[in-house]
Amino acid sequence: MTLLATEIHNHDDPASALIVFAADRRISLGRRYFDNRKKIFTLPWLNAGIGYFGLAVVGNQSMQEWLQAFLAGATDCQTMAELAGRLADSLNRVIPPARHRVDRSGFHIGGYNRAGQPEFWYVRNVDDNGELTLGRYEVREDFQRRDAGTLRPNQAGTYRNGDLRAHEAAWRNIDDSFGLLLNTPGFRQRRTATDYVDWVKFKMELICYFYKIYYRARSSLALSTHSELRHLRPGIAGRGLFSRQRISPSPSDNAMPPVFQYGSNCDEVRLNASKRLVGDALYLGRAQTLDEYEIAFDVWSQTNACAASNLVPVVGTGRRYWGVLYEIPADLIRGKRADGRRTLAQIEGSRYEERPIRVRDTNGVEIEVTTFLVKPDEQRSGLWTSFDYVQHIVNGLRAHEVPEEYVQRVIDIAIRTNTRTAQPVTEQTHLIETLRQSRGSAHPG
Repeated sequence: MTLLATEIHNHDDPASALIVFAADRRISLGRRYFDNRKKIFTLPWLNAGIGYFGLAVVGNQSMQEWLQAFLAGATDCQTMAELAGRLADSLNRVIPPARHRVDRSGFHIGGYNRAGQPEFWYVRNVDDNGELTLGRYEVREDFQRRDAGTLRPNQAGTYRNGDLRAHEAAWRNIDDSFGLLLNTPGFRQRRTATDYVDWVKFKMELICYFYKIYYRARSSLALSTHSELRHLRPGIAGRGLFSRQRISPSPSDNAMPPVFQYGSNCDEVRLNASKRLVGDALYLGRAQTLDEYEIAFDVWSQTNACAASNLVPVVGTGRRYWGVLYEIPADLIRGKRADGRRTLAQIEGSRYEERPIRVRDTNGVEIEVTTFLVKPDEQRSGLWTSFDYVQHIVNGLRAHEVPEEYVQRVIDIAIRTNTRTAQPVTEQTHLIETLRQSRGSAHPG
């Protein structure tokens, strides 16, 4: 079973607009289960995302590896149209023509353009009937060009590929039947971004579970219910939020341990950018420390050219810190990789050390996770922090719906830090003050 779906909700209302991506993680070779791999990736510089279906291997690389390498070299693309065209050209060069008659393959690229309008670009080597008649990868934009003007109020634009039995027999009928039930008294209506994300998650889980229980070939195919879901919202000045959640995680899956981030990596766009984890951090939700901690800006960061954040114990104050939980592959948390990619420990730098910390997640579950704290002998007073750095923290906390009173406290501490330094940082302090009212990512002025 392969499922790749992209839904565009409330496209004409910037306040509630949302794009949701959903995909399974199953990779097959010769119709047999081979592995679980990511199929959805962020394009933070375009405020967009991309997912793939079909072809699992390009040359001697998995499609995941090939696509990640391609995206790392495509950050100069200024539009989704440019990226889609370059992707098709690259695939047509590296994939032999004969394989276009054998292997179905395609990509969904969805996001918000500079005018804040949603776009959906379809890169594929199949025609609209799913047949291999094209002989090459071709590109087209479907949402603005064809579909946006045809949608009824509250109707989503839905794009689906993969196992069409699941899509046609289940996806649409779940919308019709359970959607009708949602409109009866006593049921909560879908109004918020979380509501729409949960709705797509529900459909994916239901279809995956049905296949797992009832598909006759499941013993040989080893169907997996490991899936992932991501959502994208429009932002100010062409930037937005891309979040993802894994669907039906297995309790025995230890390859993606949870990590608590409390500083600039609360900003998921920053953490998953090409210079950091390249989309490999999987958003789980916000979380709060069980023990009493306060944020401090007490370590100098050469990378950020300002004081970076730390958590310090404040026993007896009742203050607990909010942050963001991610799942991150273990080989991207610590150590050194052969492929040259930086691990989280390398990103944090030598002044930080890995530490366990207890947190409470959004479901109220208390768990011990990994975080990175400043080494005691690296802590300094009298430093100053910058608007750009604090903005990442504030944007990340707000994006993940941390209580606003806590966000204001982070701003207070950043300003207080700067008032205690001997450095002339009045302008930075003033800019940090502007974050009290800001809800976007644009630089003031």
